Amino acid sequence: MAFSNYLLTSMVMTTIFYGYGLDLFGEVGRAALYLFVVGMWGAMLLWSKPWLDRFHYGPLEWVWRSLSRGRAQPMRRGSNAVALAAG
Repeated sequence: MAFSNYLLTSMVMTTIFYGYGLDLFGEVGRAALYLFVVGMWGAMLLWSKPWLDRFHYGPLEWVWRSLSRGRAQPMRRGSNAVALAAG
């Protein structure tokens, strides 16, 4: 989930702080920035655990592995995923 969380965090924070989004760069005080950091960390923690309970990889990790191995990798956890990986 590291790659997916890294890119998601980059997209969310640039949308909040850059001109194509809310344009809050330089408008939010240093102490208030910690709220954004803690909020994003919380979102990652709330999203990552349930995702990894159901799937082997994060969404972008799956794409990366599938492209580098030349075929779609099994995504879901469970008995069907093992059968697909063997075949």
